Amino acid sequence: MFSIDKTQFGGFVALCRKEKGLTQKQLAQRLYVSDKAVSKWERGLSLPDISLLQPLAQALDLSVAELLEGRRLQNQEMKLEQAEALVGRALSFSLSKSERAWRQSRRRNLLWAGFFLLSCLEILCLVRWIPAGFPAWADLATYQCLSLGLGCYFWLAVRLRLPQYYDENRISAYYDGPFRLNLNLAGSALNNKNWPRVIRAGQIWSAASTLLLPLFYAVGLWLAPGFWSLWGALVLLLPWMVSLFVPLYRAAKL
Repeated sequence: MFSIDKTQFGGFVALCRKEKGLTQKQLAQRLYVSDKAVSKWERGLSLPDISLLQPLAQALDLSVAELLEGRRLQNQEMKLEQAEALVGRALSFSLSKSERAWRQSRRRNLLWAGFFLLSCLEILCLVRWIPAGFPAWADLATYQCLSLGLGCYFWLAVRLRLPQYYDENRISAYYDGPFRLNLNLAGSALNNKNWPRVIRAGQIWSAASTLLLPLFYAVGLWLAPGFWSLWGALVLLLPWMVSLFVPLYRAAKL
């Protein structure tokens, strides 16, 4: 049965980290874990979560196979491509597609589709009302595209469960492909207890934002068309950002 020698693994990580000129804290920051976690690895007290193997190997300029072996390998010793492919499949299995939100609830998918279509209908109504070439169109399109993009992530693509190391360490950042969430403020951290609240906050915000933005633009243009055409984007920028960040921060607050 295959097993990893924790002492050998930890010593190899420490050696490679020092060769890269990194402190434990610097390595931990690259992996979004605590320096205490890195210290435990290097002392052979624990091993990193499987989802951290690839990021750790990349941070130390190693292959995952070398990391698992606890030593540098020559090409003739092992077919590295095969080892990498095997580990890659294991990682893909550990974060399977079934964890994505769109597979969990058809009703939720239909609800988001309704919000999406309704916001598109609002935009079409504004197109018929506002003259072509109006300067505020670019601003509205930017806000609306960002709101719809975040909505598609929180309603359809978000992972419903975080990797285990989020529960074992205090981490405030989350990366999932192009999606980036960083709540690096005192009293906040992401874990599997508050992650459902974070998802819910993102879903509520995205639905409200996609529906209300066109209405705010319409009211602004009706009340003060000259002012809104020049300053409407700046007027909405701060409320738009605050309305997104504050609910996410409160949901992640410990």
